[in-house]
Amino acid sequence: MKKLVVILLMIMILPAVYAACQISVAAKNTNDLFNQISSVNSQFQSCPYQLPKAASVFVSGTTVVDVAMNNGQTQSLTVIISNGKVTGVQSGSGACKQRITISENDLNSILSSNDAKVVASLMANKRIKISGCTFLSKLKFFFANPIARFVAKRSTKPASNCGQIGEQCNNRGCLSGICAAPKEYVNGQWRFVNYRCIDQSEWAAKCEAKGNTPAPWDCITGPCS
Repeated sequence: MKKLVVILLMIMILPAVYAACQISVAAKNTNDLFNQISSVNSQFQSCPYQLPKAASVFVSGTTVVDVAMNNGQTQSLTVIISNGKVTGVQSGSGACKQRITISENDLNSILSSNDAKVVASLMANKRIKISGCTFLSKLKFFFANPIARFVAKRSTKPASNCGQIGEQCNNRGCLSGICAAPKEYVNGQWRFVNYRCIDQSEWAAKCEAKGNTPAPWDCITGPCS
């Protein structure tokens, strides 16, 4: 599955379609994704991605993706769709048919996990927003967004001990993010307690440093089942 299209166009909650050629997106965080746009654009130009027919309910024509960055700024990219196919990706924004808005942390979670349930969960909880850029597309999404959230809620049913970013994950997995806990002194001994789901940036700051002795954080990758 082509990760970029899955991420930007929410195809993970729709029937998947595979192309004969392969598109490689190795980005694990938002900054890496923006650095790879030129390379990904070249791949789409030589290997247009055919969207599922059901995807036309949500995306057709030019789609702008706005990412609310942690530094308070917004970075945008434009997905070019022609005749039901993704034919290119460019930096920046301009005239569009629809607009997708997502935060840097949520996009990091999608990129780091590559799990359909993460996208569906974010959609269900209104963390991914799709809006129209024209009168007709605004009218379309007024009706389409509730349907998309309903489908997303039905498609993801996490176990009770799995959580979103910031929620407890009970030493298991996270539907969004990575399950982690700091080392704490409890009842006369060092233990890992109070596991919660953290995002990619917090993982980089804490979990990548776990080679210290004793390890300051215990981090568990892998989505909930």
